[in-house]
Amino acid sequence: STLVSLPQTINVLGNTQPGNRERANSVVAVIASPQMTRQIESIAVGNEKPMAADSTLLVLRALAMPAAAEGASFRLSAHLGFDARLALGKAMNLESVPVSVSIWGDVADDLAIVTLVAGKDQPDGRVLVNSLARMRDKFADLTEIRLLGLSRVIRAATLDAQGSSARLVLVIGPKRLRRVAARMVRRLEISRPVDNSVTGKPTDSSTPKTSSDSTHAQPQSSDNP
Repeated sequence: STLVSLPQTINVLGNTQPGNRERANSVVAVIASPQMTRQIESIAVGNEKPMAADSTLLVLRALAMPAAAEGASFRLSAHLGFDARLALGKAMNLESVPVSVSIWGDVADDLAIVTLVAGKDQPDGRVLVNSLARMRDKFADLTEIRLLGLSRVIRAATLDAQGSSARLVLVIGPKRLRRVAARMVRRLEISRPVDNSVTGKPTDSSTPKTSSDSTHAQPQSSDNP
């Protein structure tokens, strides 16, 4: 993939509400293949139509959103072609790969995420449930997820088949969400580099190394309820 920073807001979805179309001194970071990066750049300068012109994609984008929801903090939708499905299946070792994905998420006091994936045929829903479960469990096993204390709640995300589709619902309650946010802040503070010119502490080059440098503690999981 390629990382490209564009010196303007990319209005990919064609949002024309006042104040949302242009933002002063804004930068959009694009992580994509060279082909997709060129397409996004073309949309940004007006040479191609924004995704709002794709009615099927907008319908897909709305599928995962609960009926009672008033908005979203983030949404993701995609149609997967043959090559994309083949690559995803190999990467994740999946029995069945969806042809489309719709994800809705909202953060208020709690965090709620709904993922809806669709297959081609009626029996695909039950098979896709197994694929979603495998992806969910792999994600829950990631070291960073364990250190944030999220493995258990992610594994508890509910799964159900709906015809040719499968749905995953994840909810993180207010108390746990606050704990996760606090842990993230602590980890960011720990990983933040120290300016030795300000603290007056010796730099790494002037600090003598000892034999204890070769001893590394193993990360411990913080997955408490």
